[in-house]
Amino acid sequence: MSVVTSLFKRLLFQLAGSQYDRMAAAKKQTYDFLFVHEDGSQLDRIGRLFDKEHPLETSIDTVYDLEEINKALTKVKQGKSKGKTIITVGEQ
Repeated sequence: MSVVTSLFKRLLFQLAGSQYDRMAAAKKQTYDFLFVHEDGSQLDRIGRLFDKEHPLETSIDTVYDLEEINKALTKVKQGKSKGKTIITVGEQ
């Protein structure tokens, strides 16, 4: 990848993410993006970054059964989720 392409991508993501930066800052939160290819070496590297001693922190708001999909989608669409909304499929 050329330096120009890399700089362009960085600028594009900064512009696209500026709204989310402001929203996160207002709530004293942070967020990060990881872009990886599905090749073994990058997946191995991610696995070492987020091992048992340094787990990836997530925030789960609500877990819904598949039968409650409309309720879950309505909540997400209204922007009322405080974390990830999980839909379970099948027996748990």
